[in-house]
Amino acid sequence: MTTGLDLPDVLPAVPPRPDRREVSTPVLLRAAAALAVVAALLFGTAAATGAAGTSGDTGRARTLAARAAAVSDLRVRLAAMDGALATALLTGTDHRGDGPGPRAAFATARAAAAADLQRLQGAASGERAVQRELDGLLDALLRYQDAAARTLLLDEQAAHAEGKAPPAVLAAYRGTVDLLNGTLMPATARLAGADALRLDDGTAAARTTAHRTVAFTVATGTGLVLALVLAQVALVRRQHRLANPPLIAATAVAVVLAVGAAASGAVAAHRLGEVRHERGHIARGLAAAREDAHAAEAAQARYLLDPQRRAESDAQYTAAWKRMLDSPVAGFAYWQLVEDAGDPGVWDADPYGAFSGEAGDVMRALRSSPEQPRALALLRGMAGTARAERAARLLADRGKEREAIEAQLRADDEAARRGQGAFPYDKALTDLLAEHHARVDGGLRSAAGLADGWTPPPLAGAVLVAALAVAGIRPRLAEYR
Repeated sequence: MTTGLDLPDVLPAVPPRPDRREVSTPVLLRAAAALAVVAALLFGTAAATGAAGTSGDTGRARTLAARAAAVSDLRVRLAAMDGALATALLTGTDHRGDGPGPRAAFATARAAAAADLQRLQGAASGERAVQRELDGLLDALLRYQDAAARTLLLDEQAAHAEGKAPPAVLAAYRGTVDLLNGTLMPATARLAGADALRLDDGTAAARTTAHRTVAFTVATGTGLVLALVLAQVALVRRQHRLANPPLIAATAVAVVLAVGAAASGAVAAHRLGEVRHERGHIARGLAAAREDAHAAEAAQARYLLDPQRRAESDAQYTAAWKRMLDSPVAGFAYWQLVEDAGDPGVWDADPYGAFSGEAGDVMRALRSSPEQPRALALLRGMAGTARAERAARLLADRGKEREAIEAQLRADDEAARRGQGAFPYDKALTDLLAEHHARVDGGLRSAAGLADGWTPPPLAGAVLVAALAVAGIRPRLAEYR
């Protein structure tokens, strides 16, 4: 019987469901191996490149630190030459007392200045602008030495008494002072300022590179460890293998490398931070104080030698002492000394101005510093020198030039007899500065050593990790062939 319905012979086909099958195990294992190898090589490259960059930046900073120290030394030698020349003209004799004669002291300072300039020229090789500045400085130094030699020759021919240099000698000496203060000192000040900025920038760049290396090392090291862990998880899920010794070894090596590289970078950055603090707050202040100390001594000798320029010498002397008193180290020592004595009169009411700048902050920060005893001893030497020089200047102002000269020369002879240097606190200040320069160099050397030591291991370790990862996964892939 028919129904009258025209039914189709075949029902419409049901649309096929999408294929939801998982990625095959061989493909997954190959991807895991590739990811581990790429992550290992990326980590090794990032860590080694960052360490090499830190080492290079630190090496350049170390060179700049040595150059800055040489410029400071040169400025000290120039002031010492001027002071020795003025003392030689003041005494009218070649030697007196227990110390070296002023002419011998001048020759020593001149040889040291030439050596400092040669050291600077060697450190600035390849830098044309600095070399031109140094060439001009060398020419000015040679002209100054020639003028000083002519002045000493005139002085010997004059055969005058103490403090009685004839007008011709004084005129020749004024020419040397003008050359020193008008050409040599400004040129060295420009070099010192430029090197200080470059050193600060170089140390900051090295520290930034170290911090960036730590960040990249942590990021790529973490990625490497995760890649190895994921490979191990893939094997556990697909093949139900709880342990893969090569992958476990690769993970352990990766963790050790990542932690070691990050730790070395962090320590290098910390050392560079200490160097910036040491250089910025202590070594630089001590170097400037040493320069000012020798400048003050030279101004004192000029004050006694040349009455016509006494006002100019007094201004230079007072300015040098004011800069020293405003330095953080001197300020800390002064306030600690006042606190210990309970009487601000220990400095005779601070005749050259109150401390300012960072003195108060440094005093509070360094109250328990191991530098305190040496800072106090240094300050006491400065106080004694200030008193003696002030007494000599008062005698000269009262017209007692001979007594003033005798008092000054006795103080110089006593300092030489005690081995204190050109003045009572010269050696103490120089030794303290040398120690802090050694700390700066030691910090830079340590940071560079850490960076150098961790340049080869990440690359070698990355190759080892990649090889172990392949060795752990390849046998599992062979089971599907």
